[in-house]
Formats: sequence, C-alpha cells, structure tokens
Amino acid sequence: MENKKIEILLISISLIISTLIYILCGALKTYIHMDEAYSLGLASYDKVEIQNNTDFYDTWHDKSYYEDYLAVNEDEKFDFKQVYINQKNDVHPPLYYLLLRIAMGFSIGHFSKWPGIILNIIIFAFINIFTYLILQKLLKDQKYVKEKSILLSFISSITMASLTNVIYIRMYALSTLNILITTYLHIKLFENKKPTIKLLIFIGLSALGRIFNTLLLFILFIYVIYCFCNNVFEEKRI
Repeated sequence: MENKKIEILLISISLIISTLIYILCGALKTYIHMDEAYSLGLASYDKVEIQNNTDFYDTWHDKSYYEDYLAVNEDEKFDFKQVYINQKNDVHPPLYYLLLRIAMGFSIGHFSKWPGIILNIIIFAFINIFTYLILQKLLKDQKYVKEKSILLSFISSITMASLTNVIYIRMYALSTLNILITTYLHIKLFENKKPTIKLLIFIGLSALGRIFNTLLLFILFIYVIYCFCNNVFEEKRI
C-alpha cells in the first residue's frame, strides 16, 4: 500500500510539472497556423471555410469578421449541429471537433487560443499516464520498473514533439492518445490467454474511437502484429 502511494505521488508530481511547462508554452504561443484556424472554424462556423462567404473576396473586413469565424457567439453556444454538418462536408473525423467545440464554449464571443490548448493539456495528462502504463509492461523484467517508467514517461512528455503537439490546436494529441490506449489494450490482450469480455469491449470502443478520430489503418497494423506475435509465442509455449 505504501509503495502504491509513492507511485501515485511520483506520477502526480510528473503530471503537475509537465502541465506547468505546457501552460508556460501556451502562454508564449503568439502565432496561429492556418490549420489551427481551420480547426476552430470547423468546430464553430456555419460553413466549412470562411472563403465560402460571398462577401469574402474584394471586400475589406475588420477583425470582428474573422473573429466570428474563430469563436463561438452567444447565439451559437448550445448549437452543436454545425460541428456535424461541417465534418460531413469536409474530410475530418468529428470527435476532436466536438471536444474542441465544447471547450470553445467557455470562451463565448471572442477568439482565444486557450480552449484548444487546455483541451490538449487534458489529453496529454492521459497520454502521459498511458505512456507510463505501456513502459511498465515493456520494462517489467528490469529493476526499478516503476521509477524508470515514470521518469521515461515524464521525459517523453516534455520533448519538443510533445510540447508542439500540446500547443498546436489540431487533432493530433487525441490521435496519439487513441494509439496509446489501443496499444496498451492489445498488450493486455496478448498477456491474457483467455481475454475477458470487458477487455474485448474496451478494444472495440478504442477501435470505434479511431473511426471517429483518425488513423484507422493503425488498427489493421496492430491487429496483424498481434496475430503474428501471438502465433509465434503460442508455438514456443507448445
């Protein structure tokens, strides 16, 4: 029990430090990439692209015109139908934009970078936890497994790739989380000779999450790898 408390404490400290670093990076963010603007527009605007407006070209617009594209207005805060319509008319899966639309609902009437960044910070807390859980499985035959797993998951959480992923308002953080969850569940599946119904349900939900998120091909690849490894190790057991 004491070891469990220490483990939880160390993970909590790791998450707090990484979150503070994420917030600092978010505060220093001064540039919005075009694709990030598309994210915000797809989550809130009444068209897929602002360029579809008949008055977009050959007309001077002040900042309120573009802020309307990047923000949720007072009369739109409970209207989630447009999220579905935009994704139906575009090429992106809807789950991330639904979550982003909910986050943007806390910043009504004006553009802010923080709803998207805070959403990614929350997602990355789970990314760090699942990275730790996977590392525990991979390093299970070594000494100080928990300590190494916590340290490595923390280091991975503050790499340039992770920091960029946190402050970049796109679906990639959510995609990363879904890949890690799927990977962890398949490791559990490989460890269990007789998988439980609960585990299979979670794997099914994870696969469904990929449909509503992105990178569905990952499911195919991990399925093939699982079948191959399971057959190889099953022959060794025999």
